[in-house]
Amino acid sequence: MTSREIMVELGPRSYPVVVGEALRARQAGSDLRGFFVWSLLDNFEWHLGTTPRFGLIRVDFASGQRTWRRSASWYRDRIRR
Repeated sequence: MTSREIMVELGPRSYPVVVGEALRARQAGSDLRGFFVWSLLDNFEWHLGTTPRFGLIRVDFASGQRTWRRSASWYRDRIRR
């Protein structure tokens, strides 16, 4: 399963999984120098519309309101280390 497939399937809950795998690869000797989150905000996917929600920040498309998900807080705390 690719990281994109994991993101679509698990949504924002996938960040600990993906970051954990990246750290394991680095510890195993991979030349990993950075990590970028797939999406900061929920967005529009051309072939799937607004159904997949994998942003760190949830967007209410009707009102435009943005709300931090637990994954956003988790990621913030993780990158501070």
